This record gives sequence, C-alpha cells and structure tokens, in this order.
Amino acid sequence: MKKLFAILLVLCLAILPAALAEAAQEAAPAEPAEGSEALPLPIGDYNPASDFMFTGKSYILPLVERDEIWNAPSMINVSFEPCSRTDWHSHAGGQILIAVGGVGIHQVEGQEPELLLPGTVARVEPGVMHWHGAADEGWFCHIAIETNPDTPGFEMGDKITDEIYEAALAQARALHEEE
Repeated sequence: MKKLFAILLVLCLAILPAALAEAAQEAAPAEPAEGSEALPLPIGDYNPASDFMFTGKSYILPLVERDEIWNAPSMINVSFEPCSRTDWHSHAGGQILIAVGGVGIHQVEGQEPELLLPGTVARVEPGVMHWHGAADEGWFCHIAIETNPDTPGFEMGDKITDEIYEAALAQARALHEEE
C-alpha cells in the first residue's frame, strides 16, 4: 500500500507544473491591473496556483516551454501584486529566479531574507524550501526557471503570515542598506 501511495504521489507531483501551465493558458487573459503597467513584461494570465499556495494574486506568462528540440528548462515570467507571495515550497530539481521589475523579496529556509531588485539572481538548490513575492511598495516580476527538468516534483509548506512577511521585508531592507 505504501508503495502504491508513493507511486501515485510521484505521478501527481510530476504532472502538477504542466497542469498549472495548461490551466493558466485556458484561463481568460488578465485585465491589465492597476500599477502593473510599469513592469517590463506583460503580466500574463491569472495564476491558478494563487488560489492555494499564495497570499495575494499572481500572474504567469510562459516564455519558454520545455520541448524535445531544445530540452531547455521551462521559463515563466511571474508577476506579483503588491504584498503577494508564495507559501514555503520546494522544487525537486531546484529553481533560479531572475528579478526583472519592481522590488521583491526571497528567503531560503535557514537563511536571511533578501531583496530582489531588477537583475538579482536567486538560486535555490534542489529540494530546498523557500518563498518569494512582491514587496509592499508595488508590483514585482521575476523569471522563474525550473532547473534539472528531468527531476520533476514540488512540495508545499506553511503559509507566510503577514507577521512573518512584514518582519522578513524589514530585515531584508535593513540588510540591503548595510551593503
């Protein structure tokens, strides 16, 4: 029974990213949201994952999808409304985030939070819990790259409460000022 459960769990985790991308493509295009016009890329479509693993709303615009020709990892522009953020989560293959617009925040479990400014690259090792989102002053977007595409899988963790978010943002700003 445990073996069957493990197989079913692996299958579900393997198809989750594709299912989310498909659901987003089927969704009606997002109306330009107030403030998002300052971002360098279109916000894309409403991210259905916002309903179960985010606080606030996010939008996704697929830029590169994995295919048999290029075998490149998927790359998605993710736009966050102010204060929107993911819950703690991990990617079995790891993830690279490239900040491209606005101000964001990112934290790897066990590490100090950091501000994400345009051009900042955050690397998250495979299987490591982390969270990321927009600062409170405006919209934020980053390009999310799913690394090691042959290692699918995703694990969800706890919500980032308003108290945790506000404390992390204050700490990230203070650390940034020290640099």
